[in-house]
Amino acid sequence: MYFNVRMKFSILIPAYKEKYFNDCLESVFALDYEDYEVIVLNDASPEDLDSIVESYSDNPRLRYFKNNNNIGILNLVDNWNKCLSLAKGDYVICIGDDDRLLPCCLSEYDKLIHLFPQLAVYHGWSEIIDEKGQFYDYQMPRPLIVSAYTMMMQVWREGGGRQWIGDFCFKTQELREQGGFYKLPMAWGSDRISAVRAAAKGGVANTQVPVFQYRITKSRLSSSNNAKIKIEARYLSIKWYEEFLSHPVDNAIDEKMRKLAKWTMHSAMKSASLDNIVEDMLANGCFRSYYYWWSKRTKYDLKRRDFIKVFVLYLKSKLF
Repeated sequence: MYFNVRMKFSILIPAYKEKYFNDCLESVFALDYEDYEVIVLNDASPEDLDSIVESYSDNPRLRYFKNNNNIGILNLVDNWNKCLSLAKGDYVICIGDDDRLLPCCLSEYDKLIHLFPQLAVYHGWSEIIDEKGQFYDYQMPRPLIVSAYTMMMQVWREGGGRQWIGDFCFKTQELREQGGFYKLPMAWGSDRISAVRAAAKGGVANTQVPVFQYRITKSRLSSSNNAKIKIEARYLSIKWYEEFLSHPVDNAIDEKMRKLAKWTMHSAMKSASLDNIVEDMLANGCFRSYYYWWSKRTKYDLKRRDFIKVFVLYLKSKLF
């Protein structure tokens, strides 16, 4: 019977930075579950990842690969998908080289999979840790199972910034059939669209205990000053969400959530883009940046009132 079957997981780790890499590997090899593999893909890093991997060479779960050339931040999703192509597990989890899995992670996902075997994606309740690995904050808890529309609403109402690729466990074959992880510049929003596509087939189930730890660091991709790329990625995301949310659904509750998600999406995306413009102004000069975004106002649907708000936010940032 299906419920007696133990699932095999593939943990995907595209790696580049050395600093927290060993901490990451320690966490994945301390899981209280037996049937899994760990795929590490070295993105032609100049740092000494080889020595760290070598210290785990006697672990049969480890599979180590190296890119001949650096793929880099802009095309980060290509590394995710290369890892996916190498996976032998029934389910995949893709994490950063500075993140951690909690010991119960795979056991909790295994429980969800046996409760809801029809789903293509599962979400893990996540903690946020600081550079020292200390608890900093956490995501809001979520119901046991929700629709794709409800998941979208939860993310946007939390400010949109507290969801990461490491939160999710995907059914490998379903993800491959969708073309892999959805590619956006710098993977900015790729995690969410990948999850929504999978959740559209029946929803997403959520663990009821924390299983993943996302590390906040100064060098983290999401902390980098790439406002122009972030806004372009968000613009491409909006186009995808508009298409996805344009189709009515039969279920009355989901239809209500679809309409709410469509409105909330635009509000959340606009607010985040304005924050990115302020980042750009602070980094590259107020008026130079201001006029650049003014020239792009039609493409990115920026109104006159948005620029007034941006300037007020900029002044607040300078003063406080």
